[in-house]
Parts: sequence; C-alpha cells; structure tokens
Amino acid sequence: MYNVGKMTELTGVSRRTLHYYDQIGLLCPHVVKDNGYRDYSEQDLIRLQQILLLKSLGYSLTQIAKLLGVQKMTQQEEKIAWVESLELQISWVEGLQEDLERRRYMLQTAIHAIGTSGKLQAKELRELLDSLQHREIEQGVIPPYFEKNTFTSEEEHIISRLPVMGSQDPRMAIYIELLGEIRAQMEMPPDSEPIQQLAERLWHWALQIFEGNEKLLEKYWSMLSPNSSGDSPVYGHDVKLIEYVNRMMEVWLDGKEVLLNEK
Repeated sequence: MYNVGKMTELTGVSRRTLHYYDQIGLLCPHVVKDNGYRDYSEQDLIRLQQILLLKSLGYSLTQIAKLLGVQKMTQQEEKIAWVESLELQISWVEGLQEDLERRRYMLQTAIHAIGTSGKLQAKELRELLDSLQHREIEQGVIPPYFEKNTFTSEEEHIISRLPVMGSQDPRMAIYIELLGEIRAQMEMPPDSEPIQQLAERLWHWALQIFEGNEKLLEKYWSMLSPNSSGDSPVYGHDVKLIEYVNRMMEVWLDGKEVLLNEK
C-alpha cells in the first residue's frame, strides 16, 4: 500500500490533486481509514500513471475518465481501446501542428511583407494575411499560385524549389535584405555605383535560385509587375519599386553585355 505522501513522492502529484481526483471519482484510494488517512494499492498507482500519461498527451479529465472508466474489459479489448484513443490523439496533435505551422508561416510572412514594402501598411498587410488564411500549406509554406500551363514542366520543377515569402529559407532573407537596401536608396540614379553594386548582387542571387535559367528568370520577374490597378501578385512589389529595379538591372545587364563583347 502507498499513503498519500508516498504517492506524491513517486508521481509528483500534489495532495490537493489526489483529493480532487477522489472527489470526481477519477482515482479513489483503495482504503480510507477511520482517521481519514488514505492508502492506495499498486493498481491505483498504475492508474495514476495512466492518468498522467494521458494528461501529457492533451486529454481532458473528462476524456480520461471515459477512457479509464470502462469496467470488465478483456486484455485485448483494453488494448484496442487504448490504441484507438491514442490514434485519435495523434489526429488531434497533427491538427494542432498544422495550425501552429500556419501561424508561424503567417508571422514570418508579415515580417517579410514589412521588409519588402519598406513600411508598415496595416490595411494592406491584413488583406495579405486574410488572403492566405485558407490557402493550403505545403511543407510549411503557401506556394505561389499561377494559372495552369503558365510554365513548362521543366520550369515548374525549378519554380517548386524557389524560396517563397513566409519561409525560413535563408535565400529569402537575402532577397528581403536586398529589396530593403534598394528601396532605401531609390533617390539615387539607377546607374550610380552603389545601385549597380546592388544590381550585381541581385542578379547573381536570382540566377542562382533559378538554377542558371535566365529565360525563366526574366519570365518569372515579368509576372511580378503590377497590373493596371497597381497591384502585384507579390506583396511589397509596387509599381515604383518594380520600375526602379527594372531600370537598374537594364543598366547593369547592358554593362555586362559590353564586357562580354569586349572579351
């Protein structure tokens, strides 16, 4: 037999909790003496350990009582009941994991959105997050959406490996930093030396993630251009920024072409 003190010592459960479990009928002592002292049996200790296990898995006391309250079960029936219950708990954990994953993604997307836009635009940011709320997450991110047959199968294969907003891919962090530097210096001429240095960094970054496919790079970038209403498929890529990046890249690529011809 185990008294309350020993049960507390063995399991870490407080006296108050043991009394509460007794009150709700979840774990009653094997013997209550005339002086009010409580003794628990070996089976009571095992039951308490089961309760603690189920609590650690997220079960409520009501669910635990239902699971452990079935009497006169055969060993096989008890085994099946435990397996079915734990499988349900796995489904619950997976749902919780997906929800947490989506929350992490939304928070990271917000950080990236602020970085690309250069300022906090609460209304636009809220609209962005709302638009992503019900999109399906794949491997921790929401992949960009394009109409069918926009790209060839080979192009889609490359695009599937691109870093996207909201991901923890370090390549996206580099891009956000580059855009931030460009936006901060847009008052400078596109052909100025500091801007051309940024253009070179952006080109090499882009060419690397597009695996050397310049044609796909140009095709993809053109799809980021804002439409007639000024909206871009990617948050933070406004008309002013896109036009400036296009001008600075044209200057850099023209210079690169000249150097190649001289060689």
